[in-house]
Amino acid sequence: MPKTSPAFDYAAGFRCIGSACEDTCCRIWNVPIDQATYEKYGTLPAGPLRELIEASVLLSPPGAYGSRASTSATFATIRMSESNQ
Repeated sequence: MPKTSPAFDYAAGFRCIGSACEDTCCRIWNVPIDQATYEKYGTLPAGPLRELIEASVLLSPPGAYGSRASTSATFATIRMSESNQ
């Protein structure tokens, strides 16, 4: 029998209601990117997705001794719009 991921009972019936949601998940989020994912994005072929990523991904500022936290999940983040989306 194949392994399945656990899911909450309500997950199957979930439907996003967008701006009518009191706990919206599409605003004011900090979306971290680890170094491996950042480097993977760099291998995408030229095109709209690559352009969007290049415009939207910000490297985290250097930490102690000028290095980035390459082992953490915060090597970079996704830039939010002015409305935090």
